[in-house]
Amino acid sequence: MVFASTLGGSRDICLAGAAIEHPYAHSNAGNFSKFPPLLIRVSAKEILLDDAFRLAKLAALEGVPASLEIRPGMMHV
Repeated sequence: MVFASTLGGSRDICLAGAAIEHPYAHSNAGNFSKFPPLLIRVSAKEILLDDAFRLAKLAALEGVPASLEIRPGMMHV
């Protein structure tokens, strides 16, 4: 499970000093123009729900078909 209280520490470990704006560090900063169609599944109570919406929107803006499925009761794994 993902908890808001632990996200900062996990983020810092993964970035290892890199800028959070770097496309490799943040999916919402990347270029999706050459991606295949995306299926994005997210819980209705997911802490990353807003990111899922942004990802689907950015992919669609670049012409990539993106399906966003919001599942009630699904947990983040």
